[in-house]
Order: sequence, then structure tokens, then C-alpha cells
Amino acid sequence: MTIKLHEEFQYCRPDHIAECSENCPDDLYRLLWNKGVEYQAEQEQKFAKECGYSNISDWKQAGNTPADYMQEVNISKIWHLFTDEEKIKINNFAKIVKW
Repeated sequence: MTIKLHEEFQYCRPDHIAECSENCPDDLYRLLWNKGVEYQAEQEQKFAKECGYSNISDWKQAGNTPADYMQEVNISKIWHLFTDEEKIKINNFAKIVKW
């Protein structure tokens, strides 16, 4: 089964969804932090290396900011790593999220 990411979260980072939404349920909060941020960190390292840096810290020390890689390190880039059950949970929340 192919489950597409809800457009509400297309450009959001997992930590942003967890921290910046007013109504994130505890279980989803934990999922986004424990699994989502782990995947996000892996994607950050990959992105930094693709840009010619040894790691994300070196990339940031060069003056780059998270906004510079938001399109590259967001939940849509790691969507395939979530289970179908987790995707459904995230998408259901996207329908009722309050910012």
C-alpha cells in the first residue's frame, strides 16, 4: 500500500511538527522525536556530505542555517522510513493540526 504524506506536513521537519503544533498527541510526539528526528539527523549528515562537508556541524560552522536545508531535511524526505501504521497516524494528525 502506498500512503502519501499529507500536504499540510510536506515541508515540515518531524521536530517542528512535534514542538510547534498546539495539539500533538503524546504518542505521536514520541514517534516524531524518537524515530523522526533520528531519521532527520541521518538525512542531515547525508546532505552535509553531499555539499562537500565532513558532517552537519562543519556545514553549520560555515555559516549555513537550518532554513538553508529545510527542503532537503524534512519529513517528506524520510517518509518512506515510517511504517504504514505510523504514516496513517501522522496523516490523521495533519488533518486536525493546530499551529
